[in-house]
Amino acid sequence: MARNGHLEVRLRLFSGLILLVFLVLAGRLWYLQILQGETYSRLADGNRLRLVQLTAPRGLIYDRWGRLLVTNRPSFTVSVIPEGLVDADAVCARLGGILGMEPEEINAMIARWGKTPHEPVRIRRDVDAKAVVCIEEHRLDLPGVIVEETPMRDYLYGALGGHVFGYLAMISPEELRELGDKGYRGSDLIGRTGLERYYEDHLRGQDGGQQVEVNAFSRPLRVLGTQSPIPGNNLILTIDWELQAAAEAALEEQLAHIRATTKAKGAYAGSVIVLDPNNGEILALVSQPRYDPNRFIEPGYDPNRFLISVPPDYYQSLQEAPSALNNYALTGQYHPGSSFKPITLIAAFEGGGASPQTTHYCGGTYKFGRQCWVMTNDPPLAVHGRVDGVAAMADSCNIYFWSIAEEAGIDKIAAAARAFGLDRPTGIDLFPWEAKGLIPDPAWKRRQFRSSPGNQGWYPGDTLNVAIGQLVEVSPIQMAVFYGALATKGRIYRPHLVRAITSPTGEVVSAISPELVDVIGLKDSTWSVLHRGMRAVISQGTARSAFQGVGFTAAGKTGTAQVEGREPNAWFGAWAPAEEPEVVVMVMAENAGGGARVAAPVARRVLEAYFAGKKDY
Repeated sequence: MARNGHLEVRLRLFSGLILLVFLVLAGRLWYLQILQGETYSRLADGNRLRLVQLTAPRGLIYDRWGRLLVTNRPSFTVSVIPEGLVDADAVCARLGGILGMEPEEINAMIARWGKTPHEPVRIRRDVDAKAVVCIEEHRLDLPGVIVEETPMRDYLYGALGGHVFGYLAMISPEELRELGDKGYRGSDLIGRTGLERYYEDHLRGQDGGQQVEVNAFSRPLRVLGTQSPIPGNNLILTIDWELQAAAEAALEEQLAHIRATTKAKGAYAGSVIVLDPNNGEILALVSQPRYDPNRFIEPGYDPNRFLISVPPDYYQSLQEAPSALNNYALTGQYHPGSSFKPITLIAAFEGGGASPQTTHYCGGTYKFGRQCWVMTNDPPLAVHGRVDGVAAMADSCNIYFWSIAEEAGIDKIAAAARAFGLDRPTGIDLFPWEAKGLIPDPAWKRRQFRSSPGNQGWYPGDTLNVAIGQLVEVSPIQMAVFYGALATKGRIYRPHLVRAITSPTGEVVSAISPELVDVIGLKDSTWSVLHRGMRAVISQGTARSAFQGVGFTAAGKTGTAQVEGREPNAWFGAWAPAEEPEVVVMVMAENAGGGARVAAPVARRVLEAYFAGKKDY
């Protein structure tokens, strides 16, 4: 009996223990399901649900006549969800074999951009169908790897207009910190240069998203909900695409011809700007050499930054001097040579140092003090005889402009150049930001040579150099705006490339109105000499040969700027028709030779294309 009683006590204790465990479990279940049920339900959904970003298509870009220039096309992007990686090294090795990438590249991208475990890190954009099929066939071996369908930027004409559009690149860490509150993510593309950069806020749309149920490998099973992305706004440009193509061809072919037929073997860089002087609209903007913006979206790897970038071989070729990455129309700073001479004439005529009646004798040499300057006209030691302002402009007579520059003085010349904006950016709506320019004067020289006390003085020869555009530094866009002001007798407009911004459905979001920056008032007699002299450049002066037989009137000025140790830079600026200007062309060819021989023929081809195009509309 005692033994049975002992067993009965043990049985009751065991039963009590079981009851206690049951009560604890029941209590825990009640706590988890009743008190914390909503919290754990959210956590469970977080483990099986993903919010997948849907990239918004960027806005489209059209020319002034409605031609589509830049669009988007569907493409496949291979991404990795860090949270879904089971064996990261194995997955990166397998994925790298499919995509032709090194595993460390993929690991570096995940380490750099995979800060949020459930957000995809885009490893390679625009993959081909063969790679997509291979990834799908090896789903079980690639946990955490997904294929997204994303819009891909498509520049329909390749390198044509590349410097106008610019290109896209992966957002940098610095940009991400600055723009993260605008919805950017670590592997997003952002406008790097050109219109893509300047109008990034308009072109970039609003990303959407999908709520997707996934399995243990982060593979999508089904879509539970979708918020469609909103495309970016469209740009309607001032560019005339046929004129842009004609200008690019004219410059490229002329540079190739110069390299093949002259000693100017380094003539690779240059620019052409075509604008409407009556409103500042840019009709064409060319910078050579050029690049294809589509190539910047192709995959590449920079081990120093761990970024997807332009393919290394292509990028290296673009960096070779002269670099195709430079927009020479905006950032190039050059001596303008004789194309600057209208400023010297304005300073002298407006400042009282000369007048339309002033003449000087050109005998081939110019003497002042104990120095002797020799003419650099082609042919050397050219003798023009007694010339006035009109004849001097037509023949680009250095002696005449040196003479009136001595009378005017450097301060008046510098003031005239600054009045026409040659010392400051024009404000064009394009990136990269423009070069400021340089108008030398005694104060500048003191600053420039403050560490060399013996060189701070301003010499008479410095004034003569400025008078013919040799110490001066300007950009082609500054000169184009200046010649627009000459054509319209003093009206300076801010140059711009966009006419309107429209919504994805076509409504006008913003219309870009012409912006009159300044009106420079000169004497009627000064304008008369300028216009007659620059018309004579075309009809009987330095550009006569280049414009012989054209079917329109024009006014312009050649420029040949000396460059130490290299061939001169060639300039030519013109407007047409001469009587009622409606278009300005500014051509610059770096290290290519004389302006009359090199740049003027390019301007003629561009103007012929402009007037031919008018007949079609």
